[in-house]
Amino acid sequence: MSITIGTIRKWEPGALDEAVRTLLKHRDELIALDDELAGCKPPASWRGAAADAATPTHARIAASARQLTAEVSAVQRAAADAADSVEALRKSLTESENLAKSNGFTIADSGAVEDTDPPRNVPAGELDAVKAERRAVQLELVERVRELVRRGGIIDAGLARVLSIARGDKLRAGGTLKQAAETGAKAGGLALTQPPEGKPGANAAWWESLSEADKKAVLKEHPAWIGNLDGVPAAVRDQANRALLKKLRASVQEELDGTFTDELSTPWVYTDAEKKMAAIHAIEKQLAQGDRQLLLLDASKEWPKAAVATGNVDTADHVAVQVPGMNSTVGGTLELKQGEMTRLHDEGKSVAGVTWLGYDSPNMPESLVNGQAEEGAAGLARFFQGINASRDHDPHLTALGHSYGAVTTEQALKNEGTGVDDTVLFGSPGHVVDHVSELKVPANSVYTLSADATVSLQGESDFNNDIVEAVGSVFRTGELDGATELSTDAQGENQPTNGHSAYLDAGTTSYENIKKIVTGEQDDVVE
Repeated sequence: MSITIGTIRKWEPGALDEAVRTLLKHRDELIALDDELAGCKPPASWRGAAADAATPTHARIAASARQLTAEVSAVQRAAADAADSVEALRKSLTESENLAKSNGFTIADSGAVEDTDPPRNVPAGELDAVKAERRAVQLELVERVRELVRRGGIIDAGLARVLSIARGDKLRAGGTLKQAAETGAKAGGLALTQPPEGKPGANAAWWESLSEADKKAVLKEHPAWIGNLDGVPAAVRDQANRALLKKLRASVQEELDGTFTDELSTPWVYTDAEKKMAAIHAIEKQLAQGDRQLLLLDASKEWPKAAVATGNVDTADHVAVQVPGMNSTVGGTLELKQGEMTRLHDEGKSVAGVTWLGYDSPNMPESLVNGQAEEGAAGLARFFQGINASRDHDPHLTALGHSYGAVTTEQALKNEGTGVDDTVLFGSPGHVVDHVSELKVPANSVYTLSADATVSLQGESDFNNDIVEAVGSVFRTGELDGATELSTDAQGENQPTNGHSAYLDAGTTSYENIKKIVTGEQDDVVE
């Protein structure tokens, strides 16, 4: 049978629950026959033709009873798993229907996402932004629907498989009737469903559609499935990644074989194991401070990748994601950058601050081209999408790109549907687009900050300001037309930005401007 959204809407987990109760009653009645079955076994002292006929007959009856008990138990377990799964699937469908309704869409029985109630009287200046936002929601709904149908098919096929086994007398069980029931229950369990190889919307629907028992099983048995899966709630990813971090530490320590020391002063000559352990130490130091979430952990390549949040990404009103620039590593950069994001979190405006080190940042020569930015952009775009897809209500999401991280951020925002509301690019070594209209973001939502580099031709050279931005702009577009340039000069009690790495220093005009963007106070920025 072909599964559709209309099919899922007709499924009744209550009917399955009733079947489970009936099957459970019959299973218990069969198990209760164990003593009678053993008691009517022909005694060993019985001899003769009748005894010779009775013994195999009893054996056949006992085998049939064990088989029936195993089959009933298998179907009961499968029906129970299916009932839980269908209930969770229907709940996930309801979540998707609510998302559709709140944005003027309808999900048809066929699975089509129909635009049935577009917004009216949208001001001309906001029309493009509204269209882009609704397009992003529609794309997410399409992903969700596709996954719900896939999950529905898997549940249906799993139950059908067990029914086929039971109907085909394929279960063989030995021992007592209780042991036969245990054999059947094991055979009747529906297998855990791996996440789709899809986008964050599909991942979110997959997680929502799992029963509570399946969610616990995935966390316990397969944390690697979800630790880096964009669209899964941050708290769940954090729990999975913490478990993986413990295993990673043990394996890396074994690889180091006791040679590792805490005094690592030359990271450019680390062995791969030392790079991993330095990253582990940096992550553990952050997690030990509390109120942290580990949203990405990947040690599969030479330089480990990670993303750490201060605050709760699942519930914060404002979420800011900073992408650091060249020569950034988890072991060497996370503490500094997460300190900056923690400062934003501590502003008391319900902010979760994330440091995203999910790409191979370049060294100085590599930073003059865009290859690593392009490679990292796809993962960053999914990370942004996943934050919105995993939540009932989208937060105010700000992308912060520093240095080469600004290049990577721009590349990511060329993708449709990231859900980023505001973008701040600071210390950028040039831009990869000429105009903000090439980025798939709301109008008037892109801000730049630049501590202009100056070099005195007479006397001492002044490198206190941002020489990196000046050099990089020679190799890329120097200006981003359409962006709002914010001040980095001294303003009142605030100090000027003094150097390439000072944009988020407390007490600077640049920090105050960035803080206001992150906390939704854009009208108060200083240009």
